[in-house]
Amino acid sequence: MQTIIAGTLVLMFLLGTHGIPIILTIINFYNVFVPIHNVLVRKVKDLLIFTMGPLLMGLVYFFLWAPEYWEEALYLPMSGGTLGVHEPFSRVYSPTMITLCILAWFGYMILRFAPKKLAPLMKVLCMAATYIGCGFSIVFMIQILPYSFSAYTFVPWEVPMFCLFPANYILSTIIVIKEVLLEEKELIEAQNRVPTNIQTGVAEKKVLSKIGTLLQNSKNWPVLALVATIPLLGICVMVLLLFGQQPDAMIKLFTDTSDWTFSQMTSPPTVYYDDHYLCTVAAGGHQKLVKPLRFGKRHGHTIIVNRQLCIANAFEELIAEKTPRFHKRLRRFYDTYGYPVAKHITNKWIADITYLIMKPLEWLFLIVLYLCDMQPEKRISRQYI
Repeated sequence: MQTIIAGTLVLMFLLGTHGIPIILTIINFYNVFVPIHNVLVRKVKDLLIFTMGPLLMGLVYFFLWAPEYWEEALYLPMSGGTLGVHEPFSRVYSPTMITLCILAWFGYMILRFAPKKLAPLMKVLCMAATYIGCGFSIVFMIQILPYSFSAYTFVPWEVPMFCLFPANYILSTIIVIKEVLLEEKELIEAQNRVPTNIQTGVAEKKVLSKIGTLLQNSKNWPVLALVATIPLLGICVMVLLLFGQQPDAMIKLFTDTSDWTFSQMTSPPTVYYDDHYLCTVAAGGHQKLVKPLRFGKRHGHTIIVNRQLCIANAFEELIAEKTPRFHKRLRRFYDTYGYPVAKHITNKWIADITYLIMKPLEWLFLIVLYLCDMQPEKRISRQYI
């Protein structure tokens, strides 16, 4: 009985988080080509998409991915399990992303729920806002979709599911703009209106008159909205400057990341819990203190190497050469007590403290190397090459 209940709950969870969103996406795609004439059905569909979409994205992002800032090393168990990722957009520029999302959301909702109450210019501006949302959605999907089947991060289905809402936003925008243009065309035909061009003889009024004529013809709205995206983005940039965002924040939102399509940053290599705990220190501590030198290789994994790590490994190598029996005992002791330490080094401060605690031993190892090795620095420098 408990197995049946557990299976039912899992099935309901998968249906709610995967089945329904996929079905809504199929309906939305169908709606692009075949209009849904029932107004209530259209609005219910949109409400479901715009509520379930963000919830699904939040579930994937915060609970399944739990992404780290690009400067942080990923601490993962070598045995497997749920893997972590670096964030696909920079949290430093999250106010820019939030502003663009709110602007796109308002533009769409106004067009969907109040198109008949809007003046032509307001409709054009709302369309421009939805264009910005579509552009952001496209860039966002390009940023993450190439890594859908990347073995180094996560289960493949997570990325396509994460892209469902941006894709549906684009589909919904196409649908709502088509409906607004069709409604306007039907309204003009019903009223039998003909655009007029008032000649005033004043140059400035002629320009305004031409703009008014363009706005009265709904066929011009998509192109005018595309033109309007430029000043609308300019206003957004100026407002965001007042809140400390940089002028190129819209670009750095995607480039100041690691491991993704537009990423320009290089994160520290992944650190595994049962790895050498000094490797964890070198990768996880504050750079000014632990002083990482370069990348190296250990057991097939890329690691960050600092001098303390190289000295400790060089000392172990020397002991293995001079006194193999003592080295075996030392290795057994380290495997028993050293590796578990790495499991507790999960932030920069703990890594820093471990580095400082190891300093006296580092000096002792260095003294032994200089006493017993003809070329101690050469031995140190060749570690993890």
